[in-house]
Amino acid sequence: MLWPHIFAEYVTSFGLIAGGIGLWMDRPWSVPVSLISLGALIYSAINSSGWVFASKGRLPYGIPMWASLILAIALIFLLRI
Repeated sequence: MLWPHIFAEYVTSFGLIAGGIGLWMDRPWSVPVSLISLGALIYSAINSSGWVFASKGRLPYGIPMWASLILAIALIFLLRI
């Protein structure tokens, strides 16, 4: 059953987009939505790394995941300031 995973990825992406738009428009709800969505992105990047490490041929697929992991952590620190 792959649909719960795909659903969670879409909810994360919609949360990131909504949070970003909210931050751009300076809405009060934007920081909590962004932090929750960035946390979901961090979880997803770490969780998906298991699939990458399962086969050495998949290592190039990990690059965008790890880049998003680093960026998400950096953005959380920026949003907390």
